[in-house]
Amino acid sequence: KRSRYVIRVYPSESFQNSYETKKPAVIATIVAFIFFFTSMTFIIYDCLVEKRNSVIMNRAVQNSKIVHSLFPETVRERILMTESNREERVTGRGRGKGKRKGAVE
Repeated sequence: KRSRYVIRVYPSESFQNSYETKKPAVIATIVAFIFFFTSMTFIIYDCLVEKRNSVIMNRAVQNSKIVHSLFPETVRERILMTESNREERVTGRGRGKGKRKGAVE
C-alpha cells in the first residue's frame, strides 16, 4: 500500500505583498488614456476637415452662381477651358481627356 503525502506551502505575507502591485492597473489606465486621447484627436480632426470642406463647397457654389449669372454660356466654357489649360501646364495634368503632347505610349 502506497502512502501519499501532501505538502502545502503558503507564502508569507511580506513575500506575497512583494508580488501584488498596482502596476497592471496603472498600465491599463495609461493605455486607456492613450486610446481616449487618440480617439478625441481623430474626432476633432474629422470635425475640422468637415468644416473646411463645407466652407470650400459653399464658396465654390457661390462662385459658380456668380459666373453663371454674369457670363453667357460660351464665355463660361472659354473661362473653364482656360483654367483647365492653366492647370495642365502647372501640374502636368488637366481635366482634358486627351493625351498630352509628347507623351510616351
